[in-house]
Amino acid sequence: MAYPHRLGLSQETEEEIEKAQRQVHERYWNQLREFQIPETIITKMQLGDVLDDAPIPQPLRLARTLHDYASELIETAALHVRFSPKLREWLAILGDQTHRNITARLGYAQHLEFHLSREQIDDAINDGIEAAINNKLTRSRPSTVRTIDSLVSDRSKRRRAMKESYFLKFPQTMIIDVCWAARQHRREWDRWIKGEIKDGSKPDRLFRAVLTSDKEPKAHRDELRPKDWK
Repeated sequence: MAYPHRLGLSQETEEEIEKAQRQVHERYWNQLREFQIPETIITKMQLGDVLDDAPIPQPLRLARTLHDYASELIETAALHVRFSPKLREWLAILGDQTHRNITARLGYAQHLEFHLSREQIDDAINDGIEAAINNKLTRSRPSTVRTIDSLVSDRSKRRRAMKESYFLKFPQTMIIDVCWAARQHRREWDRWIKGEIKDGSKPDRLFRAVLTSDKEPKAHRDELRPKDWK
């Protein structure tokens, strides 16, 4: 679980969530089997062999399956949590954990890239995570809701503190270095640091992954940044 103690979840609740999520993993892994392509088939196709039972790309079905897989993992955990001032933070951390868990499991799947590129797979997972987080936040909204300006201000304060902490560790770092490491452009950084981008969204999770690490930007992405990239 992703720091459940921050919301005061009991050990029993943690175990219930883990059990429920294990069932989700097993169910979706069985669904993902039909998208896997054996290495022998891939090799024959690469050699130009004509196959009577050649696999057919199913990009839309795989994207929907991955979206629902990620979304259901979030929802399974979120069912046990009511509104809390730290709910957004907890869901953002849960989103990071969910993405890592699914990605790690997909490492054992054979040739899903026959249907979708790695980037498309990542986007489908991120979309599912973001949809589930937004759904939970909408349903959990208290009767007396803080103004949007207040929420944006709170997000900005937390993110600026995160930025300052990271830049103290690596004082030679520039903002553009963080953007490159997170694979996000400077315009996304400007919106993110102002609090305009929601917690749990793809840019939020990518910037957070860099800024909460103990690694320099180049450790996250060692490709050479183009001179005019921004």
